[in-house]
Amino acid sequence: MKKHGMRFVLLAITVLTIAGCASGLKFTPIEQIPPQKALVYIYRPSKYMGSALDYYVFANRLPIVKLENGGYYPYYTSPGKLEFAAGETSVIHPKDLNDPAREFFVFEVEAGEIYYLKGTARRGMMIGAPNLQKVEKTVGEKEIVSCKLLKGLERISKPLNVQDTISADPISLARITSDGLHRNSFNIRGSGWVRPPDGLSFEEFIRLIMVEELTAANLYSDNSPRVLKGHIQELDVSTTPGSWTIHMIFNSGSPDSFDVRYIHKFKAGFSGNKAIEAAAEELKPAIREFVGEVIKHPGFQRFLGM
Repeated sequence: MKKHGMRFVLLAITVLTIAGCASGLKFTPIEQIPPQKALVYIYRPSKYMGSALDYYVFANRLPIVKLENGGYYPYYTSPGKLEFAAGETSVIHPKDLNDPAREFFVFEVEAGEIYYLKGTARRGMMIGAPNLQKVEKTVGEKEIVSCKLLKGLERISKPLNVQDTISADPISLARITSDGLHRNSFNIRGSGWVRPPDGLSFEEFIRLIMVEELTAANLYSDNSPRVLKGHIQELDVSTTPGSWTIHMIFNSGSPDSFDVRYIHKFKAGFSGNKAIEAAAEELKPAIREFVGEVIKHPGFQRFLGM
């Protein structure tokens, strides 16, 4: 019995170690940086300690890559100040801004220069806490060579062509409301619950993702006097077949309003556990795609002054 138990422990450790390792192409240095851009290599040397923890890296509060053990990602950016952060979820909740456990740090980058941002996992053996630090170029060049390329987090909404707008001034987003939603979870096939991260309500989570996407599209500012209001008419999930349905009405305090309804389809799987996992994983992509539909809507473009 002891012999079998030892085999089980070794197998479990092996599986966790494999799950926490990057599997992309081996590091290849970039020889030419695009004009008026800086290059930040975000990398994480392969270590056993904390290897089961994959976490998100944020630049100016937008997620850019999920940093796996032994992985790297080349991040191009315009010159200026950059704020980086790391976290286990792909959104930054406002409460995180005052959380001492959530590290934010800023450094300035110059066009044509290369920088190295090293990720580690503090404390714990298999599970730790995400940590980032800027390292000297000589250190980064040496440590990154054994890392493998990671895929960045693709944006769903793209910046609108400013030349096509009458006014390119950004907007702000009011608190999202709903009639009778008042729920923080959906029961999936009686097998378990799907809920937003960090104890957020669906209204709060949808607003966070909308702000993130509008910021990525150069269309958002907290201080903008032009406030868009959103109200949830319908939010539902189905696993036979798999789909998230989001329907919202938007207005700016004037009689001119518009509504957007979007259905995001996904493969739910046969078992209840697989359905729960799929529904949870597809919630954020569903919201991102929904925001893309909002940006393309004529009513939104009228609000921008197009």
